[in-house]
Amino acid sequence: MSNAIREYRKGNWSPEESLILITATMNGVSVVPAEENCGGSGSRIYCWSKGCLRSQNQCNDKWDNLLRDYKKTNPSCFTKLLSQTLEHYDENKEKCHRQLMELEQQRLQSEEARNEVNRQGIAALITSINKLSDAIQALISEKRT
Repeated sequence: MSNAIREYRKGNWSPEESLILITATMNGVSVVPAEENCGGSGSRIYCWSKGCLRSQNQCNDKWDNLLRDYKKTNPSCFTKLLSQTLEHYDENKEKCHRQLMELEQQRLQSEEARNEVNRQGIAALITSINKLSDAIQALISEKRT
């Protein structure tokens, strides 16, 4: 058992947090941190590993509220909400991935441009050194004659 104190998130649940809780509960994974379950296994920190930083009581309350809301509404509405949440999550994930790929492409282009500038600078330096060497050799030849 760890002596670390967990900082629980407070306030309204995000759709992503609710989805994490639903997924964990539907898959039979304990949703509380291992520290709250003596001898808990790694699977017990599923919600924490997915970014849902809630206490056991918060998770239990949210699950009870979800079930209550589910019973009040038409099951197809609840399914539609979950479907929309998943779709929104997937769209955001795709958008973030595209942005990350664009940033990586820009980074590579910047790196290629920097390498080209460095290559040109080194080539110019070598040319200058060769010209200086030729000038020095010409001076030495003049002194000997």
